[in-house]
Order: sequence, then C-alpha cells, then structure tokens
Amino acid sequence: MTTEPGPRGTRRRRLPAEVGQDVLKKSLPASLRHAVQNYRRMAFAETPEDAREFQQHQAACKAALQHIDALMKLATAVGAPTGGAAETGQEHAGLLARAEAAVDAFTNPKDDPESGE
Repeated sequence: MTTEPGPRGTRRRRLPAEVGQDVLKKSLPASLRHAVQNYRRMAFAETPEDAREFQQHQAACKAALQHIDALMKLATAVGAPTGGAAETGQEHAGLLARAEAAVDAFTNPKDDPESGE
C-alpha cells in the first residue's frame, strides 16, 4: 500500500481501492479514445456480403459500443476525464452523437458526405 499525508503530518495508508481508482483515472481517457477509434474503424469497414459474416460484423459493432458505454460509466464512477473541452455531461453527449452518426452513416451510406454519393 502507498501512503499519503494525513492530518497533522501523519501518514495514512491508502487502500488498494483508492490506488486502483487513481490508476483508472489516469488510464481511462486513453482507453476510451482507443475503443472509439476501434469502433469507428470497424463501423466504416466494408460491409460483408455473406449474411453470416454481416451478422457477425453487426454483433462486433454492437459489442464495441457496449465496451465504450462500460468505459464511460467506469470513468464517471471514478471521476476520470473522458476527453473533450468541458468535463461535464456534454462530452458524453458529443461522444454518443459521434457514435450515432457513425452508425447512421454505416447503415445509410448515401447520407454520408464522405461517401461521394
């Protein structure tokens, strides 16, 4: 266990949970960015023609979104920044809006300005 200054100069032992929270606070923003990047790469990948492969691709995209959601909830629970300029609920809304836009662009490519259609 690590120690930190306590009242009147005494040293207080930090609980493993406190140390774990500090580790999470530092690592979650990068983990969240990585998960979103992986989701976007998967969501914008070429759509499989085979029905079984398409279903697997859709399941993988859904799992990636669930992973992002779990990371966001964990970040909120430990008070970790999740990125963005403001550390309020706005960054969550922005992230979710980008994820929804990615899903929409994937399912409706003609609406995507980058698709050239």
